[in-house]
Parts: sequence; structure tokens; C-alpha cells
Amino acid sequence: MNTCRDEILAIWPRLEAFSEDGTVTLQTVVDALRREGTTFSESTIRTHVTSRMCADAPDHHAQVFADLVRMDGGRYRMRHSPTRATVPATEARPTCRCGCGEATSGSRALYRAGHDARHASQVARAIVADPGKRAILLESLPSAALRDKAASIAARRARPEPTKGSTGKQARPYGQTSQPVVEDPLPNVPAGDSSVQREAEVVMLDALAQALRIPLVPERIRLPDGTWVDVDGVSHEPPVLVEAWAHQGKPKSAQRNKVLSDALKLIHVAKILGQEHRRMLCFSDTEAAQPFVGNTWYAAALRDQRVEVHVVALPRSWRTRILEAQQRQYR
Repeated sequence: MNTCRDEILAIWPRLEAFSEDGTVTLQTVVDALRREGTTFSESTIRTHVTSRMCADAPDHHAQVFADLVRMDGGRYRMRHSPTRATVPATEARPTCRCGCGEATSGSRALYRAGHDARHASQVARAIVADPGKRAILLESLPSAALRDKAASIAARRARPEPTKGSTGKQARPYGQTSQPVVEDPLPNVPAGDSSVQREAEVVMLDALAQALRIPLVPERIRLPDGTWVDVDGVSHEPPVLVEAWAHQGKPKSAQRNKVLSDALKLIHVAKILGQEHRRMLCFSDTEAAQPFVGNTWYAAALRDQRVEVHVVALPRSWRTRILEAQQRQYR
């Protein structure tokens, strides 16, 4: 059975042939696969092009295969396909193997600090989504230790949900209890590095998606005026937009403004897209969420704009690691 990636790779040469510069838009890929009678949803196709197959996807995306490169104007090019213009040869710069596109700390380093665990987590997520590709996906990791870690994470994520009547509870809107999400191995990181929070936000979104029973994937959304925004979690069916914040404890003034900026982004994108998107702020701590549901003018504004506040519970090890990272960053 073909995967979504297989179908995209198969149709790409035909799409390139009708392109003046060899690049293709995301919507062109979606439309072409629909004409071919694909069984994959638009959301799945978009996720593969913008995240799973894109070599320069943002850090928090679940990039697994480096097939595509994002170009200007929201267009994509296959990496093995040469551009029509001649590009001067440049010395290769070592980049992180996880697909973030950032330089490593040295010429022999394969990953930035903490990004090896992220890569293992990305591969584990892909294995859960497509168990038939398990061997190929594990082979993409450069060491036996990482392959073992990815296999272990995938095994835990593939466990069935608790049956009705068990003590487990799903993530729910603010003020209600939620089930601690699956615990992943946590990497050591240097002071000032925010990778712990970014990884925690991925876990939070997985938990929220499971609770809502909808797919939530990161997506770069191109707006009609040519600008773009990165949204942490997007679902097209049903339409949902989510921003996550893994902070523990009461937020400071600047942090509160950051969350309000995220909320403004959700409101703006939902209006521009013209659909009745649910807009959600996802927290991992009740105290962090409290200012946005209390008796303040901005909490009232969020309610007026129908921005929902959800809290998901993280395992104690994750909460501890986030608190340690926050202490390093405050020094």
C-alpha cells in the first residue's frame, strides 16, 4: 500500500514539468492528488509537504524525510531536482540531522544539543502513524542508541487508550483534570536553550489532539497579502487553530504579552481564512493559565473573541525539566 509520501513523490515530476522554475505550490499538490483519486485527506497531504517531507521545516515540526525544500512565495522544490538557475558551489555547512536546518556545534557533531532526542521522537511518531515503514524509519537514525530510543518511544505511544471506567482522564478545558501524557526520554540541554519547552509543547499538542480526537499538526500558513505565520497545531477537518505554551508557574508581564500575541495571531488567522475555526491556547500548568481565564480585561477579551483555554497535564519529569530550564533562562 502506498503512503502519502509515495504518492507525492510519484506525482512530483509531472508537476515540475508544468512549472517554469521547477517549483510547485502546496495547493497544486493537493489538487493534483485529488484528481488522481487519493484516499488521503487534505490535512494529511499538507502535513507531509510542509512538515514530514520538508528539509527546512520549523524546529517543532515532525520532519522525517528531507525530500523537499521550501522556496520563496510558499513554493516547494524537490531536493534532487536542480534549479533552473546556476547556483555557485559553496562549502557545505554541517547542519543538525533532526531537520531543523541549524548548524551543529562542530564539524563532527551530528546534532545540536538535545536535538538527537527530538529526532528519535519524530521518527517514533512516524512509526506510530505508519508501522509498515518501521524498518526504513529506524534506519534513518545514525546510531543504535537512537534507534533503540525511537523504538521504545513508538512502543509506548502505540499502547491503546485506557478503557472507560479506568482512572485515566482526557485533557479538557481549563479548570478540569486531564490525563498525564506519554512520557518521553528527556535530553540534557545547556543554559539558555529552549528545546525542552519546544519538545514539551509537541507532547502537549499530542495530548490535546488525542483528547479532542482530531489531528493537530504544525503548519506554516500563507496569507493572501503574501505574509505567513507558523501555527503550533492546525486541523482542517474540523477547523481548529492551537498555540501551545509549556511554561510552569505564574507568568511574568512579558510572558503574558507573549501569550496574548499568540492569541492575536489565532484571531487574525481565523478571520483571514474565513472559516469558523476554533481558537485554542494550550497550557501545561493551571497557574500559568489562570491570568487568561480570570477577572482581567484581557481574559474577558479572549472570551469575547471565543479563544478557548485548555490545560493538559504533563508527567512530573517533564514539569521538573521545564522548571529547571526556566531557572537557567532567568539567570
